[in-house]
Amino acid sequence: MGGGVLNMIGSHLIDIITFLTGQKAIKVRGMVKTFVKQTENIGGIRHITSDDFCSIQMELSRGATASITLNTHVPGQFKQELLVIGSEGRLVIREADLFGLTTGMTREQLLMADIQHVTERQKQGIPPASNELPLPYFKGMLKLIDALKESFERRKERLSWDDEPVTLAATFEDGMYVQTVLDAVRESDRTGTWQPVVVVNEDDRNRFFIS
Repeated sequence: MGGGVLNMIGSHLIDIITFLTGQKAIKVRGMVKTFVKQTENIGGIRHITSDDFCSIQMELSRGATASITLNTHVPGQFKQELLVIGSEGRLVIREADLFGLTTGMTREQLLMADIQHVTERQKQGIPPASNELPLPYFKGMLKLIDALKESFERRKERLSWDDEPVTLAATFEDGMYVQTVLDAVRESDRTGTWQPVVVVNEDDRNRFFIS
């Protein structure tokens, strides 16, 4: 998929939006920028081409809309906030904590706190670079590893696996959809127009290979 904030972070946010709303993007408008093109370590004839800023608007399949802003130039530690607004209130995810506010309330309430602690044992075998991942993503990776481990441990011979522990994991089709949205965002940035999100289905893929 290559580097850049759109692929590294944006792909996960597109997936989260579908997971939370049950809706997929039907068209997108995007702006992708590389503001820092040289650094102390990359200079001369070498230039950075991976994007460090991205803004996305998405129209979803059942009428909802979504806006995503990815900015690697905000000072301080990594921060992530997802805001879902509906007719009866709003939900906010900050890092991995869930807050809510319904119509008529004046203050947010903490609905669910992330109390998972990453132990030193869990960090064993994880490459040092992975420790630089934002904490919610690092914890998600650990949970995926644990779920995969449990899937195989449920079978005595460990030559097959039980799919129940990973029922919430993303599928190949989910990945195809996310990649299609990313491609549409980049095409929108190139053309300056809204772009449709058209996912190639299995029948279309079969026709392509047969031809």
